[in-house]
Amino acid sequence: MPRKYFPFYFSFYETAQTMPPRIRAAFYEAIIQYGVTGKEPTLPKSISGYWPIIQPVLDTSHKRYDAAKKRNKSSEINGFATYKEKEKENETERDKEKENDTADAASESAIQQDRQDVFAQFAGEDSVLLQALQDYDLMRQEKHKELTDTMRRSLCRQLDEEFHRCEWVEIIEQATMRGWMKFYPLDEPKPQQSQQRQPTAEEEYTRLFNEVCGGGTP
Repeated sequence: MPRKYFPFYFSFYETAQTMPPRIRAAFYEAIIQYGVTGKEPTLPKSISGYWPIIQPVLDTSHKRYDAAKKRNKSSEINGFATYKEKEKENETERDKEKENDTADAASESAIQQDRQDVFAQFAGEDSVLLQALQDYDLMRQEKHKELTDTMRRSLCRQLDEEFHRCEWVEIIEQATMRGWMKFYPLDEPKPQQSQQRQPTAEEEYTRLFNEVCGGGTP
């Protein structure tokens, strides 16, 4: 591809100013012709002596132009190669992320399945009991007190050993509703929430009378 430009130095203009207009025009035309086509011109004898000075200047600029063009081309090629390499790395990274997401999803699914297996095995075909156990499990998760499989088995064992089969669902629902960390008999308040009944005025009077008088009828 031909060059898009060539330099015209101030020294060319200064030299041309010493020439008559007609010769000056031929001088300019020779410079333009050589700069555009590379074809060496034929100058009038009166100015032909200038050409050995001008031609090396134009040749040097031509070489610099070609060298710069090669560097730019090389940079473009290297830049494109670098871009493709980075795109390939990004694509590989995206594939890894997809694989990790898939693995995480599979792992979470397996964990959820394990959670269901312990309670599912205990509940058998009783779907109501299984739903109550799963609701309790969810409550524990929401309170950031997640159950382990060992804890699930322990709760199942507690139900089996401490309560009648007909009460299991109600006991579990009671614990879920009140946010308890284990199961308690129906209608029994959670131990740390129980409060001692305050004595009545009559009972307090009787207690004080007995302490002062040592018994007897007040």
